[in-house]
Amino acid sequence: MQSIKCIVKEYVPTVFDTYSENVMADNQPLNFTLHDTAGQEEYDNIRPLSYPQTNCFLLCISLENPESSVKSADAVSTAQGLQMARRIKAVKYLECSSLTRIGLEQVFEEAIQASLCPPKVNRKKRCTIL
Repeated sequence: MQSIKCIVKEYVPTVFDTYSENVMADNQPLNFTLHDTAGQEEYDNIRPLSYPQTNCFLLCISLENPESSVKSADAVSTAQGLQMARRIKAVKYLECSSLTRIGLEQVFEEAIQASLCPPKVNRKKRCTIL
């Protein structure tokens, strides 16, 4: 996520970074805070520390280097990305480039909109008998 304000030539992996910026959305001032956490398995116990009061999760994978985040030998195609999005019931599937910034602004705009107007979740009623 080091590409929020500039083009990054070389990504320096992080364990946990926080970025915050005041933005306008639907004519409302909002504080947009992004917690960039490491995706490696060894950080599974640290990552949940960023979950409380989270309105939106962005799952980011490298389409060119899937080994960085997904156990696969080939690049991730758009069709595979869409299939994964459906499987995990993601609100949106977007592709962007942190290097060229193509589509990057849309990712954050969609995240803000998803936070402001979350989709309704059909919850099945459950009965518990003790």
